[in-house]
Amino acid sequence: DSSGQETDIGAGQIDFARLLGALPAGSTEYIFVERDEPQLPLASAAQSLSCLNKIIGIGSEDKKKTG
Repeated sequence: DSSGQETDIGAGQIDFARLLGALPAGSTEYIFVERDEPQLPLASAAQSLSCLNKIIGIGSEDKKKTG
């Protein structure tokens, strides 16, 4: 965030959509996310995963089929 503290993906200043979009197609098999000592670890992981899924498009087809 703007104070220099770690935060969840999508809540900070890093433009992950632009960063991940700059990777050559098919060049990345894994994406690792690390955040040191979040107050609510599972909620933090869920928030970051949700944001990454939106950025890379995982789950969007499943939602269209069910909803």
